[in-house]
Amino acid sequence: MGSIIKCIIPRETEYSAEQIKRKLKNAFERRKFDYLNLEKNGRFTKNVSGIWWINKISRVNTEPKYITGEGDSFSLDIYSKVIIITCIERFSSLYLIEDNISNELFNILIEISNEFRSSDEIIIGNGSGEMEAIIDMAYYENLDFAQVCDKMFEKNGKPAYSLIELRDALWYLRK
Repeated sequence: MGSIIKCIIPRETEYSAEQIKRKLKNAFERRKFDYLNLEKNGRFTKNVSGIWWINKISRVNTEPKYITGEGDSFSLDIYSKVIIITCIERFSSLYLIEDNISNELFNILIEISNEFRSSDEIIIGNGSGEMEAIIDMAYYENLDFAQVCDKMFEKNGKPAYSLIELRDALWYLRK
């Protein structure tokens, strides 16, 4: 699959821009080796620095407010009830072991998400098509994590419960 990777987790609290930067820096420091391997072997990750920019987007007309940010080959969007972590590396890199970045991608996504959640709930999926539409619903219709899961089941069928299973599924679920 040629699509990007999207990760969805529940939003459990409010964050200031400084708290977000600190959490992302912590995740980077703990997974620096994985980031460097991603830079070396990934197709799109270049010049890894661990530096993120964060921007609070105010409500405009019917657009809800949210927080967004980017760092290295990842981005973060914090909506009212869920958080979206995106990586520009290809979704297939999560299950194609021969790409040499599968574990690193998974470790980084888990580490970033761990900074923002206390639950085990996480979705990782193919960031195109139905998943993108569901993310739009989370943004515009204020869906929570359980509602996102229901929509993912409805639109994408049964999830994978391991990285190997992603060969035959469009998404991974840990609940």
